[in-house]
Amino acid sequence: MLTLEEPSSALCVAIGGRLRDLRIQQRLRQQDMADRSGIPLSTYRLMERQGAGSLENFLRAAAVLGATAAFQQLFQPVEEAESLDDLLRRRRRPARVRHAAS
Repeated sequence: MLTLEEPSSALCVAIGGRLRDLRIQQRLRQQDMADRSGIPLSTYRLMERQGAGSLENFLRAAAVLGATAAFQQLFQPVEEAESLDDLLRRRRRPARVRHAAS
């Protein structure tokens, strides 16, 4: 698990590796992925190797692999709220009630 102190590059590399694994499972070459997604081959290779690429390019690749549901699940809407304050109030834990000793 990444912490806030760690660079996000470790997560990017992991996502690129997962992209490669899905491509291989579907028996596609990098050139096939680049052609089908409309991404230059050199960019696609960087996406797999370093996790370097725009969100749009990752979404294009995910669409080719039939994996867009993971992105949609990640960004599901949160509860309906009138304001940010309303959301924050809902997340607060109820205050503890202390009982006087008998």
